[in-house]
Amino acid sequence: MFWLVPIAGAVGVLLGLQMVRVHWVIVASAVAAVTSLAVAPVMQSSPLLTVVFMFSVISALQCGYLGGILLSSARTRAKAPHAILRSSHIDQWRT
Repeated sequence: MFWLVPIAGAVGVLLGLQMVRVHWVIVASAVAAVTSLAVAPVMQSSPLLTVVFMFSVISALQCGYLGGILLSSARTRAKAPHAILRSSHIDQWRT
């Protein structure tokens, strides 16, 4: 049951790297919630533990999504030619 947390984080990073829209992350969060609720009776866990686990899976998914967005935007900014021009322009004014 605890293997769902790192899988949800990895899926979140992949969604973030693809720069998908937020509504797909909401759908993925709903799927994660349903999956964690479906796994709970098999593991015979208490309702409180099920709710805590569901929130941890959703949190891992959304934090992974934010991490993927940050990685993707940093990679995009590093490749942008205007970043090089802008930094040389700033250096020109400093000297």
